[in-house]
Amino acid sequence: MDFKMDKLTLLLVLLLLAFVTTGCGKYKVSGKVLFEDDDSPVTRGVITFIGDNVIGSGRIQSDGSYSVGIKTEKDGIPKGDYVVTIETSQPETSGGSGVFANAGAVAFVSITDTQYASSSRSGLTATVPSEDYTFHVKRARQANVPGKK
Repeated sequence: MDFKMDKLTLLLVLLLLAFVTTGCGKYKVSGKVLFEDDDSPVTRGVITFIGDNVIGSGRIQSDGSYSVGIKTEKDGIPKGDYVVTIETSQPETSGGSGVFANAGAVAFVSITDTQYASSSRSGLTATVPSEDYTFHVKRARQANVPGKK
């Protein structure tokens, strides 16, 4: 009988471990990234949440919306404190210059201030609670970028 109890205990431990590693404790994080000057959406890029032991990210959609996850954009991230970075770019429309100007290469320029792409300079932080979380961000445009108002 003790042998059966040990198997039962082992089975319960394995089931608990399987439950914990398949997504328990992750919360949906979503929102919008907008330009602060006119509330228009940032239409492309990646937003990343950097925690102590975890990194989650998601693509910024054409309407500025995003969802963040660890493995996929929909699986969420654990509760905790995060530094948030935003990396955005668009094809350069000014014709370019330099070595690749006539080679048919497309240059990309950041459409939000580049400080937001750095975890040490972004200044953005978020605390994900023990529930789904909405985090909206308003950012400045990069100077001298086509489309700037």
